Amino acid sequence: MKSLLLIGTTLTLAGLVHAQTPTIKDAMHNVYDGIEAAYNKKDINGVMSYLTPDYSWRMMDGKNLNLSDAKKDIKEQFDNMQSGKWTVNIQNVMGAGRIATAVVMYQFKGAMRDQTKQLSNVTITSIERQTWINGANGWKQTQDTILSQSSRLDGMTTKPNVKDTSQPIQTGPGKQGNNNGSQDQPVSTGP
Repeated sequence: MKSLLLIGTTLTLAGLVHAQTPTIKDAMHNVYDGIEAAYNKKDINGVMSYLTPDYSWRMMDGKNLNLSDAKKDIKEQFDNMQSGKWTVNIQNVMGAGRIATAVVMYQFKGAMRDQTKQLSNVTITSIERQTWINGANGWKQTQDTILSQSSRLDGMTTKPNVKDTSQPIQTGPGKQGNNNGSQDQPVSTGP
């Protein structure tokens, strides 16, 4: 009876230890929930807390922003946002050990001022591939590449910016996208 109780207790504790270890996917969902909350509060320091000192953000035109430039760019976005909501949705996460890569869709819907300070109702959608490392201070983003962007201003679609569409990206389980957010082709699993 004691050995049965000991085995039951051991299995219960092993189950608790296993249940407390989050998968990379679960960890990334928690991280992106925090990023979404920081964006919606216009909390620039909250957003920056997820980035490494050597962070690099590759724009659609090929320009790379470092951490300081990224902070300026995001702050400018926040300053121009008058009202609205950000959503951040993970399209796919892959990783092992301390490294993860996520394809994520950022979307803002609301009122924003442009460079001329004119107020417009906008929907901005960006698909990005982001690389993360898990260290002593948790998951931190090291690289970000914008794969596609599109905008709607006062109900009119502007020309979408799409990075090299000849290189498909994996956007969900068993799917690959064409860099515009659609998921329309099966992913090949072999050579």
